[in-house]
Amino acid sequence: MKERRPLLISWALTNRCNQRCLYCLVWKKKTVELTSRQVYGIIEDLANLGTVRICFTGGECFLREDFCKILDFVQKKNILVEISSNGALIKKKLSAIKDKKIHIICLSLDGPQKVHDYVRGKGSFRNVLEAFYVCCKNNISVAFRTVLSRYNISHIEFLLRLSEKFKVKIVFQPATALLYTSSLRNPFTPPVGEYRRVIRQLIKEKERGNEFIANSEEALRYLLRWPGPSKMPCISGKSFFHIEPDGEIYPCIWGKDIEKLPHRDCLKTGVRKAIQELPQSECEGCWNGATLDVNARCGFLRRGNLTGC
Repeated sequence: MKERRPLLISWALTNRCNQRCLYCLVWKKKTVELTSRQVYGIIEDLANLGTVRICFTGGECFLREDFCKILDFVQKKNILVEISSNGALIKKKLSAIKDKKIHIICLSLDGPQKVHDYVRGKGSFRNVLEAFYVCCKNNISVAFRTVLSRYNISHIEFLLRLSEKFKVKIVFQPATALLYTSSLRNPFTPPVGEYRRVIRQLIKEKERGNEFIANSEEALRYLLRWPGPSKMPCISGKSFFHIEPDGEIYPCIWGKDIEKLPHRDCLKTGVRKAIQELPQSECEGCWNGATLDVNARCGFLRRGNLTGC
């Protein structure tokens, strides 16, 4: 087998979260978190293996008291940093992050204030806008990420116009299985017919030259296949891996029951051995916007590479 290289890493530093989004149960999963020293050790391994980008996520990664020190350590290793956040703590943490070399912060945005606050909690929409303005004022690049659910599927025009007004890119993906518990049906997934109507609308917007939709046209055409199944070649388990708060590494976790996925412990074996020993998981399709976009750039979303629905 060709040696795997962890070029791209998604890393949930914590499952703790200060919001209770209706379509997510990450905050319910109790996990022992790595210490700062253990995090640094894994980053050292990743740097030695050629990792070029780490996207820190959660839960809400800003809830880690040592998060800013972790950012410093990553940047000393010349690894590109992305952050996925709900935005609630960014204004408070600004003094600690404004001089960091953060490639981009992806802020979750679910729709107009009434919808966003219903999905995530009162005041959360205001927090996102505050985080956006604070980041822009301090030259920190921002993007929006929207999870399409039955609550916001009729508010796409608002989201598109807001992204155009702010001149900020927005990426779309469907609410799928409840993360970490895919055996439970997610009651907040959008109606399939409405969802596909919206994806077709986004494709037309792209064809008209809308530069603020971050999804590639190939990725959007693939997303039309949801709820699948639709197999494709994928970078997951080859050059992309996901790390959990306890140091377990996976080929991918999106839309799957994490308890049933192959994984290895980075702390016990080191990253190199962990990823080489990691079995490749079977996948019926992927609906994660960021992963799809990388696969599109690799040419994996061409029609001849896809099977299924």
